[in-house]
Amino acid sequence: MTDMKELAKELARQMKRGELVVTPSDIAIMCSYEPNSTPVRQMLADPTFPAPIALVPGGHKRYRRKDVEAWIDRKYAEESRFVMRSCRV
Repeated sequence: MTDMKELAKELARQMKRGELVVTPSDIAIMCSYEPNSTPVRQMLADPTFPAPIALVPGGHKRYRRKDVEAWIDRKYAEESRFVMRSCRV
């Protein structure tokens, strides 16, 4: 549990600095999942999920925060429309 607390603190520090890129662990925390969990792996494998970028040749891949946030917003909107349709009589 301590690792999650440390990751959450680091993510909070990054958000205060306005970080432009995020790691898969950051994405997990943004979505309230454990890093390396099945839901996170499924998100990253989703063909609609934003593609990672390497800022330098051979560097670690990162995701643009605004792209990830836009993807999450779209998923919530899609889910909301689905729920609204299924509630109609």
